[in-house]
Amino acid sequence: MKPSSAGTTAEFSNWTEPVSFKTPCGAHTLPWSENFENYSSGTFVANCWANEHIAGSASSLFNVSTTSAGTNNSNMLQLPDQQTGNRTLLTLPVMRIPEANNYEFTLDVYRSSYSSIKPNEGIRIYVSTDAVFDSLTATMLAFIPREYTMSGVNAPAVSSSGWYSYAFILPLAGDVHIFIMGV
Repeated sequence: MKPSSAGTTAEFSNWTEPVSFKTPCGAHTLPWSENFENYSSGTFVANCWANEHIAGSASSLFNVSTTSAGTNNSNMLQLPDQQTGNRTLLTLPVMRIPEANNYEFTLDVYRSSYSSIKPNEGIRIYVSTDAVFDSLTATMLAFIPREYTMSGVNAPAVSSSGWYSYAFILPLAGDVHIFIMGV
C-alpha cells in the first residue's frame, strides 16, 4: 500500500511477470453438432477445445482433413495413424446434459485391415464431470477400433469405412466433459 496524493491509500501489485487470462467457455446445450467446414486443413485448433499429445514418441494430433474419404467429401476431424504407445487427447467443449440418458455420436470411421499389426489402434470416448482428464476417474463409453475385424465396447465390427452412429448412455448429468483419446 502506498499513500496517494489525496492522503488515502491506493492498492497496487508488485508483479513483474506478464499474466494472461482466459475467459471460460459456456456449456453447449443439446442438440449440438460440429461439422468442421469452417476450419482450415491441418492441426485442429478451436476455442473451447483442447487438442494435445499426452504420451508416446510421436506428436500426432487430431487434424482437419479436406481429403475425400469413403462417403465423406467434406472437412472432417481426423486422427492420424498412431504409433504404438501414443496417446492423443481431444477435449470437447463442456456440454450441459439435462439428464443421464442415451445420446448418439455419429463418426466417419475409416476401417482398415491391419490384422495383428495395430490391433489396439482406434479411439476411446470418455465422459467426466472433471474438466481435466483422468483415466482412473473418467467413465469410458466406448473403444472404437480402426481394424474392421475387431469389436470394441459398444462398437460392433463393420467391414467398410463410412458414417456410423454409436448410441451411448451418458451416466452423468449437468456440465460434463467428453474426451476422445486416439490410441
